[in-house]
Amino acid sequence: MYLNLYELSFVVSYVDTSFFINDVELSSIIYTNTLSNDVIKDINTRLGKSEFCVLQISTLEDKDVEKINKVVKKHDYKLIAFINNDVSLKKKLLKAGFDDVFTIDEKVKINKIKLSCDLKDVKGNFDIIGDIHGCYDELIDLLIKAGYTFKDGELEPLNDRKLIFLGDLVDRGNKIKEVLELVMKLVNKKVAYCIMGNHDDKLLRYLKGNNVKIIHGLESSVEQLSNESKEFIDSVIDFLSELPVQYVFDEGRLVVAHAGLKEDYHGKESKRIRKFALYGDITGETDEEGFPIRRDWALNYKGKALVVYGHTPYLEIRSYNNTINIDTGCVFGNKLTMLRYPELEIIDVDANKVYYEHKRKLV
Repeated sequence: MYLNLYELSFVVSYVDTSFFINDVELSSIIYTNTLSNDVIKDINTRLGKSEFCVLQISTLEDKDVEKINKVVKKHDYKLIAFINNDVSLKKKLLKAGFDDVFTIDEKVKINKIKLSCDLKDVKGNFDIIGDIHGCYDELIDLLIKAGYTFKDGELEPLNDRKLIFLGDLVDRGNKIKEVLELVMKLVNKKVAYCIMGNHDDKLLRYLKGNNVKIIHGLESSVEQLSNESKEFIDSVIDFLSELPVQYVFDEGRLVVAHAGLKEDYHGKESKRIRKFALYGDITGETDEEGFPIRRDWALNYKGKALVVYGHTPYLEIRSYNNTINIDTGCVFGNKLTMLRYPELEIIDVDANKVYYEHKRKLV
């Protein structure tokens, strides 16, 4: 039996770990009969170091399951259980918050795999582009200014560089289809990376038939894509569905996320991390215009990785505490910005016009 488990997984094994075939280091296994406070502290320490961990225990009381769930979710790990053939226990654990429960009745080979956001072995060089919002003409101008060329209508990648798009490809601008076509083509050719923005996420939910409010610029995407073929719309759905909300590059030195990401969330996946990466550190309240109120997470950032992000537009880039916001509000008539990494060189082009009136003045 073969199982693929993410490296950032915590396994509660109700079966004897002798079933494992040489894939789990003995140092990763905690053997215990009871879940004492010392065991909980040990688990917390290991997960804080981003270690794969297995708890070998014969049984757990309900209160113990709650304790484990709390500490594992605190570190945004996948919570996995290995059990014998016990249907009622499986239902109970899934209801209690376990991500997966596997029935183990034979030798199991565990293959530890990376999360899709883990590209630490990819070192660049990178050209990172902020929120485009359908501003295709400015995107082309920016690429040409940065040294890219076109041959037979196709963008020629630079040999030593790859593009990274920080999300919000869509909404508000006048050439949303063209932006999607170009970015999709570059990503499919493996000469670019793209992460999900909150506007891309909302468009995806709309295209999938979910009930979403057509406001804040989504109306532009809906109108411009309304007459496109089913084949094209399906390709957009497939593309957006695969986008991660963050990437970690260059041995952990570079993190990109649409709205930024505090250090504890780097290289991990969970619902709360996804929400943070798409919307920032929101308070749950909205302002008088209906926009979410956000805390400035970058003020307290202490991570070693450089975090490059967008989402909140400013007249100029904002750089402090090893974070750089490169959303300079092109769709609102300001400019489109690229950051070159590792050089940290800024390249930008002015917007051709105001495509969408911002309800708040850029600062």
